[in-house]
Amino acid sequence: MKSLDRLARADAHAGVADSLRRERRLLDEIGQESSAAITDSAVRLEEARRQTDLRLARDLEELDEALLQRSRELLEERTARESAETALAERERLLATFGHDLSSFLSVLAVNAELSLSSGGKDLKSLKDLQRSVRRLELLASNLLECARLKAGTFHVAVDTHDASDVIREAVEIFRPLALAKSVSLVATLPGNALPVRIDADRVFQVLSNLFSNAIKVTPSRGTISVSVERVDDEVRIAVRDSGRGIPKSDLERIFEPYCRLGVADRLGLGLGLYIAKSAVQAHGGRIWAESKPGSGSTVFFTVPAADYTVRREASRELIEALPM
Repeated sequence: MKSLDRLARADAHAGVADSLRRERRLLDEIGQESSAAITDSAVRLEEARRQTDLRLARDLEELDEALLQRSRELLEERTARESAETALAERERLLATFGHDLSSFLSVLAVNAELSLSSGGKDLKSLKDLQRSVRRLELLASNLLECARLKAGTFHVAVDTHDASDVIREAVEIFRPLALAKSVSLVATLPGNALPVRIDADRVFQVLSNLFSNAIKVTPSRGTISVSVERVDDEVRIAVRDSGRGIPKSDLERIFEPYCRLGVADRLGLGLGLYIAKSAVQAHGGRIWAESKPGSGSTVFFTVPAADYTVRREASRELIEALPM
């Protein structure tokens, strides 16, 4: 009986052991299945995250591009608006200045015309004042027209061969009355040899007109304005000197900008003369600049291209003066 009991107990233990083994095996299978399921879920989750990151990156890139494009558009709109506002302010300032100067010149013309009529044309001073006012009015209108041409891109030069001395001589003779009226001496020193240049004579005359006009305005009574010309390598350099108040170093480049008016002497003008002179000189391929010492006058230099030959003149030297009365 004891042997049977021991066998029964052994069988029971064996059965339990088998059950435990089966449980462990099932648990192992369940564990393996759970690990695989977890791994699969983790893979799917990682892929989903990757796709989300890709979509987010793409959306952000598109958003950045849209913001950048909008920023460009806003910047362009602001630049265009500022340019339009600047152009409008510039036009209003130009029209206001032109209207003021035009009114002043017309008043002078009217007074001198009345004086001349009342004297039966015998008042030479009134006639000369009338003539000077007309010339200044012509220069004012000419500068305004040239500025419009520069803005429109229709400013051009038609070059031919001329003697630089002839162009200077003509300008001096025309501006002589204006210098004399202010008791200013206008002197031109021309070389014995002709200086052939390739220029648009009308444009260079215009440059000289603006330089002479400015010099006369700033030169005090009994002062002197001189113009000289010389050959320098492949260029001909012209210099206009005055004995006026001079120009501060900080303004030597600014004077060639449009609408630049440095002081009281510049009030009768649009501030366009030197700007137009610079444009005309550059259109010839030349350069223009100013040198000055406050209190010691100023000199404006400009260059034009020289022609390839030299013509001898009989005169060794020529001096043109507009002496003060």
